[in-house]
Amino acid sequence: MAVPEHDDPSRVYRVDGSRTAWREMGQEAVVLDLGSSVYFGLNHSAGLLWSRLLTGSTHTELVEALVAAAPGPPSPRRAAADVSAFLAAVNAEGLLIPGLPG
Repeated sequence: MAVPEHDDPSRVYRVDGSRTAWREMGQEAVVLDLGSSVYFGLNHSAGLLWSRLLTGSTHTELVEALVAAAPGPPSPRRAAADVSAFLAAVNAEGLLIPGLPG
């Protein structure tokens, strides 16, 4: 299943928190898929995105959070590409609740 396009700025993305457990450990985090018992290691940036996806965020909000928090920081274009790739990866694992208009 493809990630819905982020051309609608009001589209809200969420992860299925009922299917996962997660913990932050220093600058990293770990997510456990409770259905498959598979662990995923998240770097600082991915952990930031994951925490925002638990409550729901738009693509734009995720990009803004990444730019504000990342060392460097990345350009908005790079951050947008990274957010899109992260959403696609989470979706490929079946953990993304389809984006709906907010």
